[in-house]
Amino acid sequence: MDEKKLIDLSAEEFRDAIADLRRTNQEQADYAKRAWIMSLISTIAVLIVAIFVLVYGAFLMPKVNRILDDAEDSLKNIQQISEEVAKTDFEGLIGDVGGLVTTTEDSLNTTMEKIDEIDLKQLNQAIKDLSDVIQPLANFFNKFKY
Repeated sequence: MDEKKLIDLSAEEFRDAIADLRRTNQEQADYAKRAWIMSLISTIAVLIVAIFVLVYGAFLMPKVNRILDDAEDSLKNIQQISEEVAKTDFEGLIGDVGGLVTTTEDSLNTTMEKIDEIDLKQLNQAIKDLSDVIQPLANFFNKFKY
């Protein structure tokens, strides 16, 4: 619509202009209402997310603190173990192991010497004699079965 003075408008043009103003005003009111609803929805969504983050943080923080405490305890234990390992006398330990090996070797040598001293012929003869004595007894007791 061209810009004319209201006085120059006819009654029909004036009604059309007023109707255009009403329609435009109604469109602006609808737009303002939709904008208000969208801002309300956005605000509620932000509040829900904020509450979720706070609740999640409230449950997550104790777990994080517990994990950090466990990690700190583990680091202290590792430090103590490292200090003990640093204090360990590996040369003395290796010497003790060498002494243990020598003692074991001596014991094995002594055992082997005693095994070598066994007279196998005499042992076999004793086993044969024992078998000769036990065989008649076994036959005797087998007769009493059932």
